[in-house]
Amino acid sequence: MKKLVQSILATSMVLGAVNAQAAWPENVNVSGDIIAELGVTTGDYQDNSSDLTLSEFYLLMEADLHENVSGTVSFLYEDGDTPFGVDEGFLTVQANDMWSFNLGKMYLPFGRFNTQWSMILLH
Repeated sequence: MKKLVQSILATSMVLGAVNAQAAWPENVNVSGDIIAELGVTTGDYQDNSSDLTLSEFYLLMEADLHENVSGTVSFLYEDGDTPFGVDEGFLTVQANDMWSFNLGKMYLPFGRFNTQWSMILLH
């Protein structure tokens, strides 16, 4: 089991080093998250077992497409809950300093508190 964990760590280090040397365009950002669960069961005789499962996978890509246009796409997989697919995908168009528009599949901002309006109401 120790060798399996060492192999996984070594593989992730190599992939990270290769990814760091890859030539990405300057206007593209890629990030992500991988969560794996490792289970080991030991018992009498030959009842030993181990299991490594992918619990969650998240990949986010952001790109500046034009001076006032950017794009975001994210993929999500959750074991047992969410099959692999597009989680969010949208374009942001910055019309001017005051107005911007998001077009596509996205989550609404939840719990946003605008302190500017609360200060105006208090005066």
